[in-house]
Amino acid sequence: MQKMLFPIVMIILIIGSGCEKIDNPGFDNPLDPNPDNPDYVEPAVTPIEFPADGTILNTHTVTFKVHLNETASAYQYQINESWSNWLTDTTFNLVYLDEGDYSLHLKARNIAGIEGSTILATTFTIDAVKGPALRFYPRYVSVQSNSNLSVEVIAEEVSNLSGLTVEITQNTNLELVSYQVFNDPDDRSFLGKDASLLYVPEVGENNSMIRVDFSRVGQPAAVSGTGSLMELTLHYKGSANTELNLSPNCMMLDSAMQAITIRELVTLEIIKK
Repeated sequence: MQKMLFPIVMIILIIGSGCEKIDNPGFDNPLDPNPDNPDYVEPAVTPIEFPADGTILNTHTVTFKVHLNETASAYQYQINESWSNWLTDTTFNLVYLDEGDYSLHLKARNIAGIEGSTILATTFTIDAVKGPALRFYPRYVSVQSNSNLSVEVIAEEVSNLSGLTVEITQNTNLELVSYQVFNDPDDRSFLGKDASLLYVPEVGENNSMIRVDFSRVGQPAAVSGTGSLMELTLHYKGSANTELNLSPNCMMLDSAMQAITIRELVTLEIIKK
């Protein structure tokens, strides 16, 4: 009996001795978010090369650079409402940015998938289109083949605008499904705001997908600023990237029916998914 007890006692002593050497298991680990772990390091991403907060940029493409701390394995950026995929490349580009205001947030995660705090990296404004101009909104669309997309036509930075011709060039990859002219004197109408709006559409004329002639009727005789004119629903039947273009035949008239020089006609970029 004594011979059997001796090995058992030795095993207990060995186990007990080993346990004494384990002090706070899991600590000294910068990835362990246990609130009692003083060595935990939250994954973090820091903006390195960013436009200064509140900057107005005259380009629709912006490059950013970030830094990941020692526990961060990837990061995401959020531009306004949309989050990117998780990234490891510390430089990223935003392209085809529309006119307007943007806020950009960042957050990081570690290899265990634990996310750090979200930070506001910067705010900025894109003012790349110099009016008077016509542009599509959005200026970039990613779409699957044999599916529909919708875009608006915007008058950009106009002054004393009373009449307008919008002509959109045919594209064999696209078919016009429908269109809506914003002619009610409400917040969505621009050229017809606070006055009646006459318009004459021509579909499929003179190698155009659509041509619409607009004219304000009543007072005030003209509008100034930026706003929507119409919305197009298009069917994309292509198998490659393509463009939708505003024709050089587009025209603007002031309240004296004199031509306004259009400085820019902005193309819609359509990218096949």
